[in-house]
Amino acid sequence: METLLDPINLAPNLLVTGFALWVLWFAWTRGGSVERFMAVFNTAEWLGWWAIALAGAVLRGDPRPPWMVPWLFDFAEAAAFLWLAIRHDNRWMALGAAAQGVQMGVRASGLIVGEMNSAFAYFVGTTVYVMSVVMGVAIAGSAMTHRRRTAAAASA
Repeated sequence: METLLDPINLAPNLLVTGFALWVLWFAWTRGGSVERFMAVFNTAEWLGWWAIALAGAVLRGDPRPPWMVPWLFDFAEAAAFLWLAIRHDNRWMALGAAAQGVQMGVRASGLIVGEMNSAFAYFVGTTVYVMSVVMGVAIAGSAMTHRRRTAAAASA
């Protein structure tokens, strides 16, 4: 099974990490408290994956996390996206919640299948990367529309 630190995964991981850091900067400079919270949460989750993989590689010799860790990370982020989408009537956050739901479903299929062959592992990995980018786009999109929403609320 491929892991976070394999050479084939290193380039996409670095790209998605860079994108998450850019989303954090963009949301912090252009968004409101909702966008800032989700950008920090999303970046912390992504960097948490790196920390777990590195700690596992150093301490156990295996960078793959225990099977429950992805569920906890994904569930926490999905709950945050969904709560903010409902609380603030924000469709961008609803898109993030939907993307996180797809990611959780793909991870669940990986648990059901068990030991993955290379084609299925590639599908799971690619889906996780794409959904991570979609969540970043949702946060950045919400930050872009933040000023319009606040201006409309102020004039009403």
